[in-house]
Formats: sequence, C-alpha cells, structure tokens
Amino acid sequence: MRNKISVESFVKEYGINKIKLNNIFKAVLGNTMYKYYQEKKVESLKVEIMTTSKTITELSYEFSYTDVNHLTKSFVSHYGISPSEMRKSKHKL
Repeated sequence: MRNKISVESFVKEYGINKIKLNNIFKAVLGNTMYKYYQEKKVESLKVEIMTTSKTITELSYEFSYTDVNHLTKSFVSHYGISPSEMRKSKHKL
C-alpha cells in the first residue's frame, strides 16, 4: 500500500475514462476501486499490527489515515475488533 498508483495516472497512461475503468474494475473484482483499495489497505495494516511494535499512531500516519480514530473506525468496520485488541489477543482473522 506504500507504492501508490493514482487512478488519474492510470487513466492518462491507458487512455480510458475514469468511470468506465471503475465499472470494469467492479465487474472483474466485485468492488469499486476505492473499496478494493480500502480492503487491501486495512489488510496490510493488520499485518503491520501483528508483526511490528509500531504504535497505532505511527501506523495511522504511515498508512495515510487522517488520525488514529479514522484508522480504528476502518479497522473495526473490517475486522470487528480494534487494532489494539487485535494486537493484544494476537487474534488471527
């Protein structure tokens, strides 16, 4: 998730309309580009939480969340448990 590619650069390079690209993406992968990106982001975040000693605050900045609350809300929405609880329990979801 750290190597970012923008939709705009992809659209420009391949000469495809942004809406059409999103529709193709959704048809193939079952999610919009945004939702797919958010899922991959939170999955990568989980790996960092489980394998590093970085604080949740550090990770929120590293993963470009606006703040810790935003990170926590996204994480709980995806896993049903907070990042801190995940780390404490070593819960493997």
